[in-house]
Amino acid sequence: MMKSETRWLWTGGMAVLLATAPALMAQEAAVETDLQGNQRMELPENEGFQTAFPKPGNPIPEFPPELIEKQEGPIYVCLNLHVSDTGETRDALPSWGSRGCPAREDAPDAHYIYSAINTMREWKFEPAFRCVFPKREKPHPQCLGNYKDEIPTAVMLAFRVVFDNSNGQREVRVER
Repeated sequence: MMKSETRWLWTGGMAVLLATAPALMAQEAAVETDLQGNQRMELPENEGFQTAFPKPGNPIPEFPPELIEKQEGPIYVCLNLHVSDTGETRDALPSWGSRGCPAREDAPDAHYIYSAINTMREWKFEPAFRCVFPKREKPHPQCLGNYKDEIPTAVMLAFRVVFDNSNGQREVRVER
């Protein structure tokens, strides 16, 4: 069994964690680091990447019943979802202090956090993959066209759950 390694890829303003086998990583270009210390993977010239997409019908977190009367919002809960190479959510972990997300010391009531985590751990995705084009073809970055191979890829996706009850009407939405 080959050991997997992980790398970051920035796509559409979203950090995506890639998990790849060592044999495949030997083909990759150098790994760069951005200002926040996150790694960014550069794909080889003949590869593209298709990120994971949520499948229709995934549940939306529920507004915690204990907090309905508080008339507060919007409340933000940011999560990193670890999505396997088969599209299963392996874990959902809080993310603190990134753009649009509260710092850990400003964390919302735990009921919001648990509602978001417990629901989003149930999410299913169309799996992410790297696409390999023939060496003579210029690849499309999102894997459109005639590529010769798909390499299933585990990723980490960032989401923000917004709980809003500020105007007396409860609303919960998930943003990417």
